[in-house]
Amino acid sequence: MKSLHETLACPKPWVVAHRGDSRYFPENTISSFRSAIEKGAQMLECDVQLSRDRVPVVIHDGSLERTTSGRGKVCNWHFDELSKLDCGSWFSKQFMGKTLLSLDQMLEMVSDQVLLNLEIKSQAAESETRSDGVESLLCEMVHEHGLQETVLVSSFHHLSLKRVREQKHSLPVAPLLDRPATLAELQKLHQDHDAFSIHQDQRHIDQFLLQGLKESGIPVLCYTVNDPIRMKELSEWGITGIISDDPELLRKEIS
Repeated sequence: MKSLHETLACPKPWVVAHRGDSRYFPENTISSFRSAIEKGAQMLECDVQLSRDRVPVVIHDGSLERTTSGRGKVCNWHFDELSKLDCGSWFSKQFMGKTLLSLDQMLEMVSDQVLLNLEIKSQAAESETRSDGVESLLCEMVHEHGLQETVLVSSFHHLSLKRVREQKHSLPVAPLLDRPATLAELQKLHQDHDAFSIHQDQRHIDQFLLQGLKESGIPVLCYTVNDPIRMKELSEWGITGIISDDPELLRKEIS
């Protein structure tokens, strides 16, 4: 499989599956990830929280109610308790019994099949620097699986990305944004974090901004794009990657 840097040479935008094939499967589950790979996704995007016993867990929300049979905050449950929750029934009865993955299980599952974008959720990024912080745990885990060349770490909590870059087994990082930003702001953000790429809400990307970033040598991924017309437009503008709930539709629209 090609590394992150090698994949930059691809002429078409990367097909990035948002929490897996999440239009058709419960998000962040093994079924969703496997389906996305089968449908041609080049990268899986998933979310990382911390359990009470400091196990990195693949789940988007800081609370359990929306996507699991549990109640309360992820950080208040031990992983062995979390692993017994149902995280498929909320989506459809046919997925009853699907369970949460630890990050270690996720990395084992994908092995070297696909690129990964691991988003450290802000709730997991603690204010103090600690030896067992989520950044350290994540970097060590990726290193143990030998996936350093194929994993990209993103976060809205930009301090967390600085910590990732400071780790012994540092990984490429990508600041996430959900607000408008000028070309100069994005260039500075990229430089300040020694970032691999910038990940911006697709609503705040236009052709002029994207052209400026391309001329600056800054890869750009945008989220979350499910409209086929917008997929084609962004592809024609030359964006690096598109994050979508429907990787199969995205692959067809930009081919």
